[in-house]
Amino acid sequence: MAVNHYKQGFAQLAVKYVGSSGAASIGDEFDRFGTLVWQLPPQVRAEWQEEFRRAWSDQGPGSTLLLARLEELY
Repeated sequence: MAVNHYKQGFAQLAVKYVGSSGAASIGDEFDRFGTLVWQLPPQVRAEWQEEFRRAWSDQGPGSTLLLARLEELY
């Protein structure tokens, strides 16, 4: 399921600080993701937002960054 790949992928990026792949790339990646997510039906977007919020609230390192980006996206 795509939502699971995004949940896990962004969580992995949030805790890495290597060159262009890691926490430094999250802004660009969320921009790309935003163009895709807004093409989804509203109900699916809402479900994904809740699933991301729930998953990333328990992430520890990087969760603040991910949750802040999620709020900007929605």
